[in-house]
Amino acid sequence: MLKDRLGDVHNNCSMGVYAESCAENHVITREDQVKSRTVNLMPVVSN
Repeated sequence: MLKDRLGDVHNNCSMGVYAESCAENHVITREDQVKSRTVNLMPVVSN
């Protein structure tokens, strides 16, 4: 039994379940997710 996790206590679902549902509903592939994560982790360079 998981006691400490990120999730919805009312519906007993983890955030991963919602993330997968969102990705499926909006047609976001794993590749798209990796690209987005890579871009978001890039440092911001100011001129």
